[in-house]
Parts: sequence; C-alpha cells; structure tokens
Amino acid sequence: VQAISGQSAAEVAQLGSSAQKLSVKYGMSLDNVTNGLITLGRAGISNAATQSGVLEEGFKMAKLEGIDLNTALEDLITTTNLLSQTNVDMNSPEYITQVKEMNTKLLTASQIAPIDVNDVIESLQYSGGSAAASHMDTDNLLATISAMGARGTKGSLAGTALRNFMTRDIT
Repeated sequence: VQAISGQSAAEVAQLGSSAQKLSVKYGMSLDNVTNGLITLGRAGISNAATQSGVLEEGFKMAKLEGIDLNTALEDLITTTNLLSQTNVDMNSPEYITQVKEMNTKLLTASQIAPIDVNDVIESLQYSGGSAAASHMDTDNLLATISAMGARGTKGSLAGTALRNFMTRDIT
C-alpha cells in the first residue's frame, strides 16, 4: 500500500489502524481491506484520510448490496468522477463528501425499485457520459433509472434507452 500511494510510514500506520476498525465494523477480512486500499492507491487517492473515508463508503455499498469491496470502490470512484458537477481533487476532504453523496444516491436508487446497484451502475455505464455532457441532474438521472427498473427495464437496456433519448435530435 505504501509503495503504491507514496505515503509516509506514519500515514500508513494511521490508515492501517482505521482499516482494522472498518474491517471489524463491517466484518470483512484484512485481505479485502488491503486489496481495497491498493485499489484506492491505483485510482490516485493517496491521502490517508481520504482513503479511509472512501473505503468506508465502499464497505457500506459492498455490505448492503452483497458485492465485492473492490467492485464497490471502483464503481463509487468512477461514478463520482463521471457525474460530479465540480472538479474536486481526489485527495481533498471535499472528495469524501462527494463519494458519500454518490453512495447514498446509488443505494437509494437501487432500493426504491426491484433493481440492485449493479443494475444502476450498468445503466450509468451506457448513459452517464451523455448525461454528464448534457448536464442532466444526477438525482433526475437516478430517479429515471429507478423508474425504468420498476417497470422491468434495467441495466444496459435502460442505459441505452436513456442515452438514445438524451442524444436524439429534437425537431
């Protein structure tokens, strides 16, 4: 972890302590935590406090949705970066706030319809770029994905339909 993130020994020790607490709190092995920290380092997050905050959000998503921690972290980081309306440094305290907000939105979208967060993420993979380019509000985008999921259209099908709708010329 230290080699990837370039942190000092003191920062790694602080992060290790925080990671152990999260491991106990969420019932995940230290191997999963270590792999999660490596994922964060490879994503460019090198600040120990930011890593800890983002890691906790990944734990929440992984536990609630029954998915792998690394998958949750990758999805959170990618989605936050794609749909963020502001350009915030990934090592700043503001980034933790953005990730927390995105995690809440993604989990809410998955729980108000018979879809899971993987369906939401897959829909966003197909529609997120167009939504970001058109400055579509994230809340409206996720509400639309949930509404489509409630009617049986989910994942890539929902994302493709949304992308086509957003990029269609109106004449």
